[in-house]
Amino acid sequence: MATRPKLSLRVPTAKASQPEDPATQVLRQFRQVLNGVKTHFQQVERKVGLGGAQVWALSVVRERPDIGVGDLARAMDIHQSTASNLVKVLIEREMIVALKQGTDRRAVQLRLLPAGAKVLKRAPGPFAGVLP
Repeated sequence: MATRPKLSLRVPTAKASQPEDPATQVLRQFRQVLNGVKTHFQQVERKVGLGGAQVWALSVVRERPDIGVGDLARAMDIHQSTASNLVKVLIEREMIVALKQGTDRRAVQLRLLPAGAKVLKRAPGPFAGVLP
């Protein structure tokens, strides 16, 4: 039986004598940062069963009880519809509650429930910051 030649999937690297283009260096560093953030959020999800953004939203609600969805969106620097979707899932999982108080019954105030606090105790930090 004839042996097959092994195929190499390795991409040739630049020679050490050639300096790397600054734009390529920045792109490589950017990818490392993004991969670090991605890895962190995957670890969070494995540990607590919620996505990183959901855990971050829980932490914002804990820090700012009675926050509205619009303020949550601004605090997380996300679109309001994205914040609404996060809130919907967290309400369904009974981790937060949306209360309608005051004269404007359209606005809701979000509060952390015991199940949400339990998740935050188990979740590795950081919950917020520039990278998330």
